[in-house]
Amino acid sequence: MVRQTYKESFAAAEEKWSSVWGNYLKASNRGGREKFSVLLVPPNVTGNLHLGHALMVAIQDTMLRWERIRGKEVFSLPGTDHAGIATEVLVRKRLGGQLRPTVLRKHVAEWANRYKEEILEEVRKLGFLCDWERQAYTMDPAYCDSVRNAFVQLYQAGLVYRGDYLVNWCPECSSALSDLEVDRESKNIDSYVISISGPEGTANLEMPRPELMRGMVAVAAHPVFQKDYAAWQAGLYNPEMGNMIPIIFDRRIDTGKVGHLYPIIPAHDPTSFQIARTHRLAVVPVLNKSGTVEEDELPEVTCEKTLARIRAAGFKIRSGESRIEINRCGRCGSQAIKLVSNEWFVRLRELSAPIYELIKAEKIQFYPPESISQCLHWLEKVDDWCISRHISWGQMLPAWYCLECGTELVQLGEPHYCAKCGSRSLKADGRVLDTWFSSGIWHLAVLGWPDDTQDLRNWYPVEVIETGEDILFFWVIRALSLCNFLTGKPIARRIYLHGLVRDSLGRKMSKSQGNTIQIRDILAEYGSDALRLTLLRKNHQGRDVRISKEDFGQSFALLETLWHFGTCVAAEGSDRERTTVLADEWIESRISSVGRVATEAFNRWEFAHAVDTLIQFINDDLQFYLEYNDGIPNASTVATVLKTLLTLLHPICPNITQELWSMVFGSCNRLILDLGSPQLPIRKPAIERKMEITRNLVGCIRAFRVRAGIQSQIMLRGKIELQGEAPAGERAIAAKLSGICFEGTTEVKEREALFRLDFDGGKAWICLPKDANLRTLRESLLAELSKIKTKASRLRRTLANDKFFRNAPQETVEKISDDLKLSEQELARVTHNIGVVSIALREAGIAK
Repeated sequence: MVRQTYKESFAAAEEKWSSVWGNYLKASNRGGREKFSVLLVPPNVTGNLHLGHALMVAIQDTMLRWERIRGKEVFSLPGTDHAGIATEVLVRKRLGGQLRPTVLRKHVAEWANRYKEEILEEVRKLGFLCDWERQAYTMDPAYCDSVRNAFVQLYQAGLVYRGDYLVNWCPECSSALSDLEVDRESKNIDSYVISISGPEGTANLEMPRPELMRGMVAVAAHPVFQKDYAAWQAGLYNPEMGNMIPIIFDRRIDTGKVGHLYPIIPAHDPTSFQIARTHRLAVVPVLNKSGTVEEDELPEVTCEKTLARIRAAGFKIRSGESRIEINRCGRCGSQAIKLVSNEWFVRLRELSAPIYELIKAEKIQFYPPESISQCLHWLEKVDDWCISRHISWGQMLPAWYCLECGTELVQLGEPHYCAKCGSRSLKADGRVLDTWFSSGIWHLAVLGWPDDTQDLRNWYPVEVIETGEDILFFWVIRALSLCNFLTGKPIARRIYLHGLVRDSLGRKMSKSQGNTIQIRDILAEYGSDALRLTLLRKNHQGRDVRISKEDFGQSFALLETLWHFGTCVAAEGSDRERTTVLADEWIESRISSVGRVATEAFNRWEFAHAVDTLIQFINDDLQFYLEYNDGIPNASTVATVLKTLLTLLHPICPNITQELWSMVFGSCNRLILDLGSPQLPIRKPAIERKMEITRNLVGCIRAFRVRAGIQSQIMLRGKIELQGEAPAGERAIAAKLSGICFEGTTEVKEREALFRLDFDGGKAWICLPKDANLRTLRESLLAELSKIKTKASRLRRTLANDKFFRNAPQETVEKISDDLKLSEQELARVTHNIGVVSIALREAGIAK
């Protein structure tokens, strides 16, 4: 029977086991077994999954599988988020033109349903271990009921309110945005300084947007300049409106402003709005919700008209440049504006106060822990959260208004009459809730809240939330706060944050830069195991993940090595039973050592470290073991090693590991997930050290071959000195692997022509063959000699410094002394080898 390669087999294997994982997890509500649950933050239905989603799934599934192997009952469920404003923006751009809300909502729903299915299918292909019978969607009727219930409870507690406040507004999306939904960029723009004469001289007023002077109700200065404007009791003249406006003093004003004065335009500036509320000033809007002044559709036209009117009135204007902060809508990218609008808000500071205390007391753990300080800092300064959106797609606010008396009605079901005046003339609010609000109660809603379900009692709170660090404030902190208010318990005990996935140069992936990597392409070419292995290997806590397509190819090659080993064992291993030798004891001890390191890394959720440890074992230890045995290993030994290796690798690469397990160890019904933690062989450190000396010798001689340009088929002659005694058989195998004939000292002629190699555990002397690349070897030795001399000289100067010798700790002095001794030994070795090469060059008649 001809064995298939991994390239020929992986697609069928992944398809087979993907269906098994899809039916494996049926979370029960039985007690007894320790439980572990992970919350999958539902992906938006804006399009197919990206690599950030794939990383999230890979990490969460690894957590679940590892805890299942350890014997716990695990739980997670899949789902998707309707992504209100983001999805509507995409569909609007696709369709173009203006559509009636009902028509637009129909098209958005069709888009969402299409991508909802595609997303869930991609999650399945990634091997996610979850209860697929419980998949949910944030527009499901039951879910919407839960969201409305949460809104009503917050409203009744005074934590949700409606009012006229300054908000971020996107003219393109025609909706209010929260502060987190705008991207900020610094930009140089034209600015103008207007000189206004007064009783005590001239006041200079800087105006980046002169057309907004229509809404200027005052000018302000820091209190330190109060004496400078004592004579300006009548205030300052507004040249655009032709009226006098007061000069007020407030500590929120930057003392570095031109002329110390700051225009107070409450309708379009956050600082101005706060100051106006403190000083009870009027709010005069200038910009409409299209982002323009009513009389002109283009802002620059309005600006020029305003400047012309001010100049005509006799005021001097000096043009210049200012650096200001521009807000852009995080969804469509267009410039957002500040304006006063009647919106719904959450008192987030009050809502999140208990979470602040829990984080501060470290009762909610963060991975990486550096995120704690970020959370506390953000919570200390957080503003109220605007949660109403003027769009068609989303969950409608459960609010109505009486057209007779204006009473505000907030309740779960639609009211039939006004509770205050009895009128039946009611109007629905018509706006929808911010998606971050509705998804903030995800885990509660999908478990049946507000009903007291068995699922809630068993699986709330969740053990860990794993997600990208970019939604720490968008979603994580808000979800913690919302769920804590509704249940008295935060949604999770631990928060694991991964970095952003970027390209190999550290750039954000985007279509415009042409550096995106499509998940479906990687799955087709390399499979989900290689994709997961790559992402987990690159994921170091607290750092962004840099990925290139070549990385997936490297992971695929590694899995090919594992596949080759496993299939060889399956086909031939049972016929290779023999007496255990040193290499068998060594490889069993090595997998035991590696297993302990990997287990500790898995337990600490340091998956990159676990992956690197296992990869190094496959590439180094396992390869050396197979080479040592001419590719014919001991059956019982490889069975022990393979069982341990497959169990440890299973959380990362579930499909190949389960396929090999079924091929080598029997029935497909025996899943690695059900077999418990791996039983590690006995460690034998002395055996590991003995074999390591052999490996070091082989590696040292092979490196020398590369350095000297000596081909592998050329047999070398020489002698060795090892620390301790090595069995003759091991010495013979080491000689065979390194391609050298080790002879006694008397059998090696011309002692002075022996090239010396030092390695951890011994020394070797090699007779230089005639076809060695002597010139290149000598040049590299001279470069090495120069570096060693420089280092030794520096160490000698340090030890000769009396001040250092008197003041440095004794252990530091001893370390430098030891380093100097080592450098001097290296110096002697390299000098000797230069002499050997020089002799060989001279004998070969080659000029230096």
